[in-house]
Amino acid sequence: MSENSACTSEGEQKPTGARDGHGEGLGLAGLFTDGSRSAELLMWADENGAERPAILLAAQLARGLSYAPHLESQGQSEFIDGILAAVAGGRLRDNAARRWLLWLWDEAPESLRSRFADHHTLSGAECVIDMHRRTIAGEPFSASEWREARKRFRATASAEGPAPAVEAVISSMWDLKTTPGAIADVASTWITESTLLDAIEQVGWSWSEYDRTQSAWDAFAIEFARLARAPDEDEAEYNARKQAYMRDNPPKLSGEDFARRKSMEEARTKIAEQRVTELREGFVKITSPG
Repeated sequence: MSENSACTSEGEQKPTGARDGHGEGLGLAGLFTDGSRSAELLMWADENGAERPAILLAAQLARGLSYAPHLESQGQSEFIDGILAAVAGGRLRDNAARRWLLWLWDEAPESLRSRFADHHTLSGAECVIDMHRRTIAGEPFSASEWREARKRFRATASAEGPAPAVEAVISSMWDLKTTPGAIADVASTWITESTLLDAIEQVGWSWSEYDRTQSAWDAFAIEFARLARAPDEDEAEYNARKQAYMRDNPPKLSGEDFARRKSMEEARTKIAEQRVTELREGFVKITSPG
């Protein structure tokens, strides 16, 4: 489990390093966009009275798409400004991360709840969400209680095919005092897995067809990675040898497989862009004044 500007009104304390406009505070923005700086980000959160789970969730949403980094900047600056405003106004407290999870459960345009087709699994997920509601109401659960709940939910969940909503719910089932990045992992899991499944369905693939092509691609990548550069080989020779290998040992995929895979990846990028935008909007909604 990972660990993972607004103007301030009178009487509000501006967080250390908060920006007054898009051109300032870029170092602080880097805390939210650089996943390797979680320790610094948590220190900043503590200094500014923000909950660690909420800050880590905000950072995950700010980073956006791990597999499409060229899209990370779209709306990112405005979103970070909103985070800083929420911290300044003291609104990243009071279980903000869990409240975002409840929004994702049944209020989001593409909600977790809507993805549960099996009634038995849905009932188990409802029990998990109820634990989060009770925690917000002041009834905390220990790490061992969350661990036992994970076991029970996994036992009830249907094992047929990929289940992004199931994995997202499981990602949430941790004591946030000891594992503050759990809700951030919910966002990462949901973005990554739900967009993949949606894109596969959009291009008319079945999961088994996608799995077949992915396995072939992975096998090729493993073998290609073994082409180490020889000690006496210059860069031009090494590149030529790699190109020859790719020509003589292409992935065991048809032209149709390649075309459909490309269409799937393009579809996934578009879906993911929209989903990240929606998840950011949900975070802004639950941390806005009033």
